[in-house]
Amino acid sequence: IVFSYIEDKDIFEKFYWKMLAQRFVHQASVNDEHEVLMVQKLKEASGSTYTVKLEQMCKDIHTSKTLLDEFRNWCKINTIDKTFDFSIMVLTTSVWPFSVPSTIKIPIQVSTYQMIILLLFNESPEYTVEQIQDETQIELDLLIKILCLLLKEKIFICTDLSIEGQNKIEEENIKINFVIKLNFDYKSATIRRNLNLPIKSLEQKETEETNRTIDKDRALIIQ
Repeated sequence: IVFSYIEDKDIFEKFYWKMLAQRFVHQASVNDEHEVLMVQKLKEASGSTYTVKLEQMCKDIHTSKTLLDEFRNWCKINTIDKTFDFSIMVLTTSVWPFSVPSTIKIPIQVSTYQMIILLLFNESPEYTVEQIQDETQIELDLLIKILCLLLKEKIFICTDLSIEGQNKIEEENIKINFVIKLNFDYKSATIRRNLNLPIKSLEQKETEETNRTIDKDRALIIQ
């Protein structure tokens, strides 16, 4: 009922598509059957063209779970001793929102901005901000935001900052020639630390990119 009152249904579809993908990949959905039911209701309201990507995503998840179950059964029948369990997903490239090209040099082992930066320190205990930017190709304003987070968490230290600046990390105080060092004396009072905090500029950039895609799709329909 609520869906029928939404004017910009194309915008709703774009954001629902992205959020559904995140729920599936991060296994955050409460019930996959409910997701499929919702897609069917959207199809009834707006037609099959509207939900073609969403339907394929649901099929991909079902196929992935079937393949994983078959593999586990095969291992059990053939008495193959697995030292660890794992989960795989076989996804159709054209319907999932995870294939946007990027100039960032992402190492094979990782997929986050923070780990891209942290892996550099396997080669050297310190880098200037400029050197990190050259090595990773991350936009400077975004890079400084990430470095500030890691400095606040004491993963990195920067002796170029004043004592006051080290106690209160501010983005505008980080200069491109400042040296960022790995903190070998790092200690934490907790067993687990969550460094994967949202960065506003990254979320805003993703939203702007989604809106640009929507405008482009609308222009093609009008033509």
